[in-house]
Amino acid sequence: MTTWTDPVPLAWIVAVVNEYGTRAREAAGERERPYPSPETLPEPPALAGRLDVPALREVADRLDPVFAASTAEAAIDHLDGVLVEFAPLTRVQAVGGRPMLAWQAAAGMPAVLSACAITLVQALGEGAGVRRLGTCDAERCGDVYVDTSPTSTRRFCSTTCQTRTKVAAHRRRRRERPTSATTASD
Repeated sequence: MTTWTDPVPLAWIVAVVNEYGTRAREAAGERERPYPSPETLPEPPALAGRLDVPALREVADRLDPVFAASTAEAAIDHLDGVLVEFAPLTRVQAVGGRPMLAWQAAAGMPAVLSACAITLVQALGEGAGVRRLGTCDAERCGDVYVDTSPTSTRRFCSTTCQTRTKVAAHRRRRRERPTSATTASD
């Protein structure tokens, strides 16, 4: 059975990779914690239906390398591999008198993974670029993000990770700085 797919919201893709991805969960020390319920994901696409945790884990682990790619070529090659494997059929349909691409893929996880890959290809091609996709620089975090800042300089998945990292760096500098008593005796 096949189903038509629509692009998937980027926020949903990020949430799936962060909540179900092996690398992100291991970096956060959540390996042994239970997975969240799929119903808690934001903006679920209709085609996600009732995907179970193993299917969401596969989707997350297959998409994670796109966010971690250091070059556009690496991200594109990975997405191409996903699309070749699941081979969604491309069609053109008229929507409001304008041509729009639509895809048909095997139902279930293949359709969701194909739709996510197509969404990421479009995001990369529409100016998001590989610089806009990233993984958090915080020490104990492996979450991914889409950088929507005007300067394209985001390094952290959240302000929480950014603040923790900056506070830790500040404390490390203070510990390494000589105290005034030590300086006066020199």
